[in-house]
Formats: sequence, structure tokens, C-alpha cells
Amino acid sequence: MACGTFVMYPQLPGDAAKNMEQFVGGKHIVYYDPGYMLQNAQQISYYLEHEKERETIAAAGHARVLADCTIEKMLFSLLHAEKAVAA
Repeated sequence: MACGTFVMYPQLPGDAAKNMEQFVGGKHIVYYDPGYMLQNAQQISYYLEHEKERETIAAAGHARVLADCTIEKMLFSLLHAEKAVAA
């Protein structure tokens, strides 16, 4: 995403699904259910045929990463979380 690439990523199960909250599906990234190959192929075909929508999602993901996923912001977030746990 940092390179401006369209990303399709598997939906994560259970507690790991919390990691998907960083990016909005259909806006920054496209999630797919790895257990449904036919639907996955249909999603791939859809986005191959809808170039503008694919590029819009890629651009939004790229902007989100550049704005909010910098080393400085990630370190601040980690250090802030550490202080909250210690308090």
C-alpha cells in the first residue's frame, strides 16, 4: 500500500480480526474470505474490470499509509500504549 498498489488481503479470523480495523475494507483495501475460491475469483475479476475503482482504493490506501503509518506515529502509539498500561 505504501507504494500505491491495490491490495487484496484475507479476512483474519477471531482475535486477529482486530488488525483489520486499521484499514477500511472497500476504501483502503479489499478483504476476501480465503475459504471461498469461487467468490475470490469473482472479486479478482471484478477489480480487474473496474480499473477506476481499483485505482481509487489503491490511492486511498496509499494516502492512509503515508499519513498515519509513519515510524514517528507508530513509535508514539507504542510508547503511549505502554504508559497507559503502566498507569
